Amino acid sequence: MNRGDVSATREALDQALAADPDHATALQLSGVLNCRMRQYTDGIAAFRRLTEVKPEKASSWFNLGKALNDARQFVESMDPLARALEIQPEHTAARVLLGLAQRETGDTEAAIESLRHAREQAPEDPAATSAMAAILGSEGKHDEAVNLFLEAVQHQPNLPDTHYNLGKGLLARAAAAYAGGQDNERVGRDLAAGAESFRQALLIDSHFHDARLGLGEIAEARQDWFEAISHYRKVHQKRPRDLQATILLMRLLIAGGRVSEAAEHLAQITETAPEVLRTFWSAQIDRRRGKDVRARLEALLERPDAQFLQKDIQNELMSDNQAPAQ
Repeated sequence: MNRGDVSATREALDQALAADPDHATALQLSGVLNCRMRQYTDGIAAFRRLTEVKPEKASSWFNLGKALNDARQFVESMDPLARALEIQPEHTAARVLLGLAQRETGDTEAAIESLRHAREQAPEDPAATSAMAAILGSEGKHDEAVNLFLEAVQHQPNLPDTHYNLGKGLLARAAAAYAGGQDNERVGRDLAAGAESFRQALLIDSHFHDARLGLGEIAEARQDWFEAISHYRKVHQKRPRDLQATILLMRLLIAGGRVSEAAEHLAQITETAPEVLRTFWSAQIDRRRGKDVRARLEALLERPDAQFLQKDIQNELMSDNQAPAQ
């Protein structure tokens, strides 16, 4: 596992668990491996079994809670995280994840209290500081959020996550300032500082691809479409199953009128993007080629799995047909 040999690791763990299905270390490593591979169903099952084998260990409940949290099953994650804290009240990481889960389920007040407690327990813990900053940012308190992200960087300057979080905070503050019609010079400073934070994250870890997505977002904010597309394409090449990179890339290619490139890219992602998204992108491409796609778009509006695309579909329907793309 340490050298990244996934197949050999899985084979060894399968053999260990075949010999002893309740082997605690094998269950833990199996859960870790599956979650790293984003195979959360198998990872959660391994960690759930671990809580049955070692219910007295806070780490058993924390691992299950973290796996559920990573799988975005926030409501389900709160009980095991609370169990971990019952066993080990000073478990800062469990308290941070509990706060994040509370935030995601809409209980902002409880989230802030959990994270305040975590910061009291571990003032220099970058995860607690960054999580609190993220909540403040979501509440529109961007200056406070950026200050906390800066504090996290000062505590952990060699951690790529702290630089990435600072970059996202600066980007959010710039977007809010721009939307509010504030000083463009301040917006430019925040975008420049955000780009530098993302680059610093990549200097520490060249495989920290989320930081490259951040650079693409900075380029978009500067209306440098060519650079933004370049960043998104690089992430897609490294992580072809990264849906966020795919969405960002397709959106810019289509919006920029690069129809042939968009069509070529669409043909490459038939197994990695949801069918509903591919249907929408196909209709957008065809509309820009001068085809009448109104019926296809209206049919999409009726699909329950296309609810998150309602606004985008309506915008397409309201747009005039463009001349066929070159």
